[in-house]
Amino acid sequence: MSHMKSTTDSKVPQFHPGVEISIVLENEAVEEVIDMMVKTAHTGNLSDGKIFVLPVEDAVRIRTGERGTQALY
Repeated sequence: MSHMKSTTDSKVPQFHPGVEISIVLENEAVEEVIDMMVKTAHTGNLSDGKIFVLPVEDAVRIRTGERGTQALY
């Protein structure tokens, strides 16, 4: 008889349905928007979510070919 470790002891993360929101900002606005989002979304529950801050290399408006900040507005 083999001695296999039971996997019933392992913890499985619980995933909840959620919403993903993508926002592209100029660097100067990032901290202000993060602060506002945290104050607005905070409930203290595990499902409050996360904010990921990533660099955006470039933006291109397909219709006009505009690039950079011109493509954002």
